[in-house]
Amino acid sequence: MKPDKIPVLHSLLAQTQLLTRAFENDTFFHLMLGPHSRDPQLLEAYMRLKAVLVMDEGDWWVAQLETTGEIVGWAPWFPPGTQWLGTPEQLCARASPSSCTCWTRKYAPREAELCNDAFGENAQREHYQLHALAVDPAWQGKGVGRTLMDVVELRALRESRRVLWETITDLDVEIYKRWGGVVRGEVEMVALDRGVYRLRDMELSREARKLPERRVAAILHVMRVSFDSAFILRAVLGSEHSAEQIDALHALFGEGEVWIAEVDREGAEGGREVIGMTIWFLPGHDFLFSEKQKREAGTEEFRQLVGEQRAGWFLDYYVPGIAALWERCCPPANPYMTAYKLSKLGVLPTYHAFGIASDLARPVVQRAANDGQPIYGHATSELHVAGYKSIGCQVLGAEDFGTLTPVLGRAGDGIVGVVRVWAIGIKPQDWLGTDQGEETEGASGRVLARL
Repeated sequence: MKPDKIPVLHSLLAQTQLLTRAFENDTFFHLMLGPHSRDPQLLEAYMRLKAVLVMDEGDWWVAQLETTGEIVGWAPWFPPGTQWLGTPEQLCARASPSSCTCWTRKYAPREAELCNDAFGENAQREHYQLHALAVDPAWQGKGVGRTLMDVVELRALRESRRVLWETITDLDVEIYKRWGGVVRGEVEMVALDRGVYRLRDMELSREARKLPERRVAAILHVMRVSFDSAFILRAVLGSEHSAEQIDALHALFGEGEVWIAEVDREGAEGGREVIGMTIWFLPGHDFLFSEKQKREAGTEEFRQLVGEQRAGWFLDYYVPGIAALWERCCPPANPYMTAYKLSKLGVLPTYHAFGIASDLARPVVQRAANDGQPIYGHATSELHVAGYKSIGCQVLGAEDFGTLTPVLGRAGDGIVGVVRVWAIGIKPQDWLGTDQGEETEGASGRVLARL
């Protein structure tokens, strides 16, 4: 199961069907539809309208089974600067005049008043809002909903934003509280059949917003262990370096798209352990590509931790040198910035040979195949080059970088003063052709999540 975004036309029917199954017995929708709530055609039409309205403005996510493509979870988010039916035109363009009038004159003002009282003026437009969370009944209680919440929590943390949502049932309130939600306000609302329900405004508590920080620590742990013997670490940080310096270096890559693999483990934070990670830079983006990225990635903290000389070697010599390597060796038909770029891929040694690396790479490789774009990456050892070649990769070029000071090289190399970097390219369909999706029994129950 993985959270992902998929094409609108392809997914509208599937989303409507999921919403109908997930909310068939939901209190809120029965209150909204009144005496007509048991009409299956009306219920499905209502759910379709809801899905369409979200697609107009929202940033919606689905949980999709990799084996069958079936959608089992749906979570529309409204990021800062957007809002569910923020203007009457959004609803009136899609719904009937009576529905539009009911919303704009009765429901919306009351809801806005509650939100302003609970969260503060204009909070809905300044922070992340979860509009709905639908999980197929057959998949409820299996972590799907929590995973769909996770994908936005880390973004909100990075941007110092809050995570807000509304709910009405006592059961949902208790579930959200277990996930770190707190009730900020509530008000009684009158439904179409004159029934009364209690609308609660909730947000992720400050304490719960620290959970993604612990997840970041878990990801950095995977990177530290996975790349412990990497020659490039010694080239950047010197032969004597601390775990804190390694984490500061790896944290610079956090602006990419991060995927993690988790397994259920008793005693781990939240009952799950992060065992693998991958970082991608998508078309139009790259590592430390903009000044904004450099600020948010923590380059100043990195300079303070490793010293100006070593930070300068990496940020002002090595990184621009890698960019020049790609500019020189990329085929004209496939420029570097239009490609999908694999930046990091690490799995804890205990979980090697379980197919986890393939699982981590597959979602983005498939996306690259769908877009018809190549995948680029680089290697810093002949062993890794051989591994990439075994799945169909081609070496597009190489560049030698002089190290700041002589350091211990790879096994058998002794003390060296040069690090060689190979530029690697592959067509995603070739990668997928070598990946049969097989795994050794023993790593079952893992969950993939995009952060």
